[in-house]
Amino acid sequence: MRRVLSLFAAAALLAVPGLSSAQEKAGVTFTPYGFLLLNTFWSAGPMAAPDSAYSASVPPAGGQGGAFLMMARASRIGVRAGNLDTGFLGATASGVLEGDFVSTFPSTQPTAFQAPLLRLRLASAALNWKTHYGDWQLLLGQDYGLIGPVFAYSLSYVANPPFVQAGKIYRRTPEVRLTYSRQMGSFGLNLAGAALNPAVPDPVAGNAVVNFGPGNKSRVPDLEARLGLSADIAKDVNAVVNFAYLSGWRRYYYDPAAGPSHMDKRATIFGVSLVANITKFFELRGEWYQNKGAEDGENGGYPGVVGAASPATLGLLKTTGWWFQSVLKPIPEVWLTFGHGIAKADAGPQPAGSRYQNEVNHAMVLLNVSKNMKLSGEVASATTYTAVKAQATQYSASAQFLF
Repeated sequence: MRRVLSLFAAAALLAVPGLSSAQEKAGVTFTPYGFLLLNTFWSAGPMAAPDSAYSASVPPAGGQGGAFLMMARASRIGVRAGNLDTGFLGATASGVLEGDFVSTFPSTQPTAFQAPLLRLRLASAALNWKTHYGDWQLLLGQDYGLIGPVFAYSLSYVANPPFVQAGKIYRRTPEVRLTYSRQMGSFGLNLAGAALNPAVPDPVAGNAVVNFGPGNKSRVPDLEARLGLSADIAKDVNAVVNFAYLSGWRRYYYDPAAGPSHMDKRATIFGVSLVANITKFFELRGEWYQNKGAEDGENGGYPGVVGAASPATLGLLKTTGWWFQSVLKPIPEVWLTFGHGIAKADAGPQPAGSRYQNEVNHAMVLLNVSKNMKLSGEVASATTYTAVKAQATQYSASAQFLF
């Protein structure tokens, strides 16, 4: 499989006129990677989506709302390129291209769910310089943002991570990122800054096309910064803590006859994340954030700005969220996890009928069968508060084969 994918990637590049000789001189290498993933979901109650437990919905009039679903579209494939030539820049360079199939469907036919379109996840190149005072990296392309770098363990919710819209925020977006890192004995330092595409849905027009939302209309990128500290305290005892900040402008246009033609608002997020290994048998990971007028990650959530149809009612919605996951590892082959996440609106105008609080509990038994195979049984429950309270539970079983 690896050889076939390598030959496919190489053939695609060599097909570009004038590129073959450059590839031969540079000695570029291609390493395919990914996994095949089969997910099975049983929903006892109406989840907002049958393949994700991020929130519950109010049961329909008929009272039903449960579902059974099997899918393989969260399977992932990627290729890493190495030994890229950077000429006079003197950097070591690498690239990554990664996708999955958690995307839209080519039609509304019932079988379309089994044949979804490819979704781009990552597409970036990294230039690295090593110096006697630390390492530098310049990343160009689509990658994860600096806010929300930690993810909970799961096989069933690889595509839609646990606690999304219940304390977990993150995004993948085109960006330019500069990182400085240095290891000083048992302690590590990581500083990063990035300019990112401000992809935000437009709440005024109800436009889900993010490339023409108020973020892009602001004419400036989002800015993010992150400070990471790590420590190896003893054998099997270590921790990494990150402090991150986002600042971005949003522009909303109005009818000039009714007042100002536009209004600019600054959105911010402050976040803290932690991964701590207490012993080789126990790990704790989690995040906390405060959000003022910013979107809740790539999967949406609270609208950052509400009342945007009129300058008089334009306001920033403030939200807080956090999640944690405890991981017990009695033996390397068996892991037991439990986690909880919550997100809620703290202040600011709240649209009528919208969600103002969401909580999720998640537990998993993970079997590390081998280096290439993992199995899991998971249960997740969501409690969602709008004008009414909605609850639902989802059970899942998954098999993952890594290559």
